[in-house]
Amino acid sequence: MKSLIQLSICLFVIMIHPTISAQNWRAYFDAGQQAFRSGDYSKAMKLFKDAQDLAPSDVNILDLINQSAYRSQNYNEAIQGYEKALKQAHSNTEQSQANYNLGNSHFKNNQIDKAIESYKEALRKDPNNEKARYNLAYAMKQKENQDNQDNQNDDNKENQDNNDSQNDNSDSQNDSKNDQGNQDEKDDSKDGQNQPQISPDQTEQLLDALLKAEEQSKEKLDKEKDKGTPASERKKKDW
Repeated sequence: MKSLIQLSICLFVIMIHPTISAQNWRAYFDAGQQAFRSGDYSKAMKLFKDAQDLAPSDVNILDLINQSAYRSQNYNEAIQGYEKALKQAHSNTEQSQANYNLGNSHFKNNQIDKAIESYKEALRKDPNNEKARYNLAYAMKQKENQDNQDNQNDDNKENQDNNDSQNDNSDSQNDSKNDQGNQDEKDDSKDGQNQPQISPDQTEQLLDALLKAEEQSKEKLDKEKDKGTPASERKKKDW
């Protein structure tokens, strides 16, 4: 009789377990939505992750997890999440959107080169993705400014080294004047740190230049490959 009672209890627990799990993931999900709406994105991300762990296999809330990670400025977590979303994407539109979000996360994480590559891939999957088109041009402009700033810093450092060498052979009065001049140079270098403003025309020009450069590079590579290939075996390749 005792064994029969124990067996009945086990069967009852097994029968209600899916209901308990469903209630649990729903509770975490609802709490995550509330935290997200209130702006507590770190908390929302954790709650959504707990909900995903308990949810049925056909429930996917990865996008909410990734949005929470991005908005909480946890860009490494967002990058991992959007890379996972990219693997799960099936259509070109879904892959384009995943690459676009991945590019945004890389850009916020100060990985401009990776951001550019993600935006380019987003446009390859969907040439009509205007947000990716604009962000690609903006990232390229930012990289150009960054490279110019690096070159300017190198020039300033070289000038500073030359001034230091000259100051070693000058009197204290000249030292004071040179120090003031060097300070002026440092202050002027701050002007290049402002975020650039880019117009729609500049966006199109930058993108056209990028696509043209890629096409020329591919044509050059194809010609080099064709040099060692018999004419009968050469095939036209699509970009």
